[in-house]
Amino acid sequence: LIVGELDSISRVSEKSGVVTSVYSTPGKAGDGRFCLEVASDVLDLYSELYGVKYPLAKSDLIAIPDFAMGAMENWGAVTYRESKILMDAKATSDTTRRGIARTVCHELAHQWFGNLVTMSWWTELWLNEGFARYMEFIAIDGIFPEWRIWEDFVQGVMTLALDLDGMESTHPVEVEVEDPDDISAIFDTISYAKGASIIRMIATLLGEEVFWRGMKIYLKAHAYDNATTLDLWEALSQATDGTVDVGEIMRGWTSLPGFPTLSVGEGVDGGGPSLMIERFHSDGRREGAAEVAAGWTVPLTAFVEGDNGGPPVLQSLGCVGGGKDLSVALSALPTDRWFKLNANQTSFIRVNYMAEQW
Repeated sequence: LIVGELDSISRVSEKSGVVTSVYSTPGKAGDGRFCLEVASDVLDLYSELYGVKYPLAKSDLIAIPDFAMGAMENWGAVTYRESKILMDAKATSDTTRRGIARTVCHELAHQWFGNLVTMSWWTELWLNEGFARYMEFIAIDGIFPEWRIWEDFVQGVMTLALDLDGMESTHPVEVEVEDPDDISAIFDTISYAKGASIIRMIATLLGEEVFWRGMKIYLKAHAYDNATTLDLWEALSQATDGTVDVGEIMRGWTSLPGFPTLSVGEGVDGGGPSLMIERFHSDGRREGAAEVAAGWTVPLTAFVEGDNGGPPVLQSLGCVGGGKDLSVALSALPTDRWFKLNANQTSFIRVNYMAEQW
């Protein structure tokens, strides 16, 4: 319940009829024009992607002075710190504009991931926050493709998560929460940024069509109810018609701390390059790294030099690790051309090459 002297501006979606409004203290409503347009457009985009319409007749964005949090995704009445959604259109940088758009898209993603379908327990917090962070980029890429927002994801989200997840103080994406004091501790980079990164990884492996089919299954099956990580994996597996066991691939990514490094070495008897998988430690130690790494299954791709030095070609190498034989992973790669593993940085890994390959 919001009570105060407020100004507002509104917009009605031509597709859904949903009334989106921005409320502010007197005299500032006009500064919410940009976020109003983003909010109205993204509700239509999400409704189409998810196959589940926004269930309310209105969507309010309320700018509050001195709001402690950046934003809070109350259903149908999202509250924001003023600086998160209000701006002077004539004096605002592109960086600030992108930040406002990301914040609005994040909070409205929660209308489905968090409000419509709620995590079963705090252990699955990443189902809310990881998806909302991922959807920021899906949404902005759909509304503002000229921004090339996925280039920001690798540096601003994935690399941040890799840096922190390489430390000994990291924790798994899923953490058992037994005390209320533990809850605030897991609202961190691992839940948000690593969560978003592994969603991007499995979406890339499955392909856009299958991934979104699975998300529709998940949201419709658990609407107005609670869900677990296993529920998500089951829905995505169902979308593949049972050809991919998503839970088997993703188990280690949510249950284990850290992430793997793939090291490329010389082949044997003139064969293709070899591959070793270990857990990455930012302090450089390697004790027990290979044993831990056996718990990860890594979707692997590569850019390979094209014919006659032409443009690189994207090549899928399947999944490596998870107890699978690594010797065959790179056998499909040519020995007389350059290649780069982890094309487009879609898997949550680091790659280490031999000195001469660098």
